[in-house]
Amino acid sequence: IEIKEHAQIRTPRHLQALRMLCRSQGVGFAEATKVLRIEAGEEGRWLVVTTGGQISAKQVVVSAGSWGNDLLAPWWGVPGERLRPIRGQIVLLKRDDHGCFPILEVDHRYLVCRGDGHVLVGSTLEDVGFRPVTTSSGIEELLNFAHGVSPELKRAQFVKSWAGLRPATNDGLPLLGEIPRAKNLYVAGGHYRNGILLSLGTGRVMAQVMCGESLEFDLDDFSVGRFAGVRP
Repeated sequence: IEIKEHAQIRTPRHLQALRMLCRSQGVGFAEATKVLRIEAGEEGRWLVVTTGGQISAKQVVVSAGSWGNDLLAPWWGVPGERLRPIRGQIVLLKRDDHGCFPILEVDHRYLVCRGDGHVLVGSTLEDVGFRPVTTSSGIEELLNFAHGVSPELKRAQFVKSWAGLRPATNDGLPLLGEIPRAKNLYVAGGHYRNGILLSLGTGRVMAQVMCGESLEFDLDDFSVGRFAGVRP
């Protein structure tokens, strides 16, 4: 599929902009800190236990990608996996010229051409657990795809490759909202391959949920209770 009006976003720049905005609003960051678990505290508060100590909060939202399931497992209400990691490998190429072509999509794979000559080739979909590493077979699959779609890319420079874990749910829909029977404990995850694309909308609607504001759209289809037959 050739989508001439399709747009692209540079993830590091997007995150940098969000970080700058958050800091301007007084948001603090605990860097190089791992969240170990979430415990029920006193007076209806929650304790977030980290490698840097405990954080007490009235409201907590877990947006930890594929790792969210482990943090929220004691609070789901019904045992079971809500989020699981799906590995995606990506290859970055560099063309000699700086010409560009529209974003191309073929099933779950794509070519994203940038104005500086770089071409992003993605991606694999692998249910292999928590193994965010590249493999020779994955890279070969992506290169064969790229060369088949655009033979001129055989002459492109191989810049680098990387792998990440996408948080998937069993029905393909995100998890958004309060955990049933765990007041003021929220989840925002399971966006699978669309986390960056839906990040701003997710932040907006979660703020509305946590502040008790009117929602712009119904979240029932994204509720945690759908997996246990419990609706908000």
